[in-house]
This record gives sequence, C-alpha cells and structure tokens, in this order.
Amino acid sequence: DIYDEFSNRDHRLWLHVTPPYRVDRSASSTAWDNKWKFTDNSKDRSFIDSLTVRMGIGYGTSKERQKLLPFRQGYDGGILGASPHFDFYLENQPWYKSAFGYNNWKYYCCYLSMGSQRNEETDMPIFRIEEVMLNYAEAMCELGEFDQTVADATINKLRPRANVKLMKVSEINSAFDPKRDLGNPDYPNDYEVSPLLWEIRRERRIELFSEGFRFDDLRRWKKCHYALKKKLGQYVRASDFTTGTNVTIDGGGSEGYLEFHPKQSHLWPDYYYLNPIPRNERVLNPQLEQNPGWEEGN
Repeated sequence: DIYDEFSNRDHRLWLHVTPPYRVDRSASSTAWDNKWKFTDNSKDRSFIDSLTVRMGIGYGTSKERQKLLPFRQGYDGGILGASPHFDFYLENQPWYKSAFGYNNWKYYCCYLSMGSQRNEETDMPIFRIEEVMLNYAEAMCELGEFDQTVADATINKLRPRANVKLMKVSEINSAFDPKRDLGNPDYPNDYEVSPLLWEIRRERRIELFSEGFRFDDLRRWKKCHYALKKKLGQYVRASDFTTGTNVTIDGGGSEGYLEFHPKQSHLWPDYYYLNPIPRNERVLNPQLEQNPGWEEGN
C-alpha cells in the first residue's frame, strides 16, 4: 500500500513528495477549517507522528518547520484531509490534488499563512552546490576518471543527509542494477549506459527532482525516449472509491496502477534533439539555415 511504498526510503522522497496520511474530518463539514482528529488506523498517522524524526528538519519552534502534516493549504486553518488526494476523488476539498496520487511539495513551505493575499514567499535557489557536485561527478565519469575519491567528494557528500548508503565504486558492476538501460532496439543509434554512469545519472535525477533539469538532461544524453514510457501512478483498488468514480487503472482491472496515458505508439524523432531556429533570426541573417527536420513543410 501507499504507506509501505514510502517506508524505508531515501529521505529526499519525503522532502519532495507529500507522505501519505489520513485524518478523520467528521467533526467538520467544510474544507476550510482546522477541525479534525486521528483515525483509528495507526498507519494513517504514522508519517504525521514521525516526520520530524525521520527528516530531521525541525528548525526550532514548530511554526518554523517547512514540512508539516496534516498538509496545510496556506489558507488560515485549512487542512487537507488525506494524502494522496486525487483530482478524480476530491472528497469536497478542491485543492492540492493530483492525477497520479503523488503531490510535489519540494518548494512548498507549510508554515506560511497566505490567507487571501495569495502570495508565495518560499525561496527557491538559482543554483545549488549539489548541482555543481553532480556536474563534476558526471564529467569525471565521462572522462573515465571517476573513482572512489571523486565519489567521496561528490555523491557521498549528498547521501548521508538522506539516510542512503554511501557509494562504493568497487561494488558497481554489470549486475548492480538489473533495470539499467541496456539500449533500446527501436532506436538504431541508442547506446547502453555503463553501470557507473547509470548510478551517477540516477543520483542526479533524485537530487535535482523538480528543479527543471530533467528534459535538458535527457536531450543531452540523447535519451528522450524515456519520456514516452507509459506513465503510471499509485497502486489503487477501485473499491476504495465511491461507486461511479472514474478511476482509470492500467489494464482495466479492479485494482492496479493508475494510468495517466497509455504507452505512446510513436518514436522520438531524432530532429527533436535540436531546437528549430526562429524565423525572425533567419530573416535577420539569410545565411542561417534551419536545423534538419524543422524545414517548412515537414
């Protein structure tokens, strides 16, 4: 279930995606007040009780903590009754919803009281030292110079704070991750990602989640076909929702992963890896030719 899915995980998961919980809101009939109590199910309160201990993110008083459960909407006293909160099953609470069941709160600061002002004052970094470390780690790997010393200066600076085992370069071999990208035969020029580079790219994906890097990284690696994989959400049972709720489950069964859209039937065209050159730039410089594949009429 969703509680097991979030248990014993990289702590960055809890910082990036709202952990699951459910409270009993029977004391209130409105979505905007703060009247609630715990349910009789211990799992429903497990992440509420242990968030500070697991995350180590208390900054003094409880008011100053960035991540609070139950999730506060920013309206004075507004609390979300459950996470995950689905857009097809709103339970009389219209905000902070998702199609997949996973809500991003990486840069959501729960102690702000926005009220009617609708102002968001959460700081977001322009760049972080973590990005510099990961850039260096990847570059050294591409040069064939990534060793334990580089791992200790980069990735192993990031993992301890997330309660993740340190990287030991000597342990990473062809059997380290059975799901490693071995190349896609649908793309004649696709390539196998080496075990070490695969782990470095994984660390980058996790650490820089939701910071706008992923699409550029996939283009840089010439791996944009990853984006065409079937997108699936939380594992659910249709019986957990009110009769008549439109729940789209992968494979059409009574339980399974939520399906956002089916697997795409087309391939990623090679010319998509280059941007089209704007027409106004080519008017300014008639010698400038359009990138292949983007010519008018194609």
